[in-house]
Amino acid sequence: MIIKKTSLIPKNILFSSFGFGILQMTFDNLIIKKCEPYIPKKTGNLIRSAVPFNGYVMWSAPYAKKQYYTHKGKGLRGPFWVERMWADTKKEIMNNLKGVINDSRKRS
Repeated sequence: MIIKKTSLIPKNILFSSFGFGILQMTFDNLIIKKCEPYIPKKTGNLIRSAVPFNGYVMWSAPYAKKQYYTHKGKGLRGPFWVERMWADTKKEIMNNLKGVINDSRKRS
């Protein structure tokens, strides 16, 4: 199992400003989605084992930790997938989150 912290903003601000942490949930789900091409894939179980919770994303497959630190994959797939994905897609993810904030403000 591997757990990566994704907390973007203190939870008290998220809950009071955006109701039930919609921004954090969006961020966690984007992390999972954007990591998919970077995660080693044989059967897809490791990719499907991703679970977002309270500002963290956990890959719960029993071999996740070993794959995270040691796998030498083909193409983008390989170790340290969160850090490599973030380096490649940070701007895109942040723009997506800005859209969520703007939508929230329009509804208020």
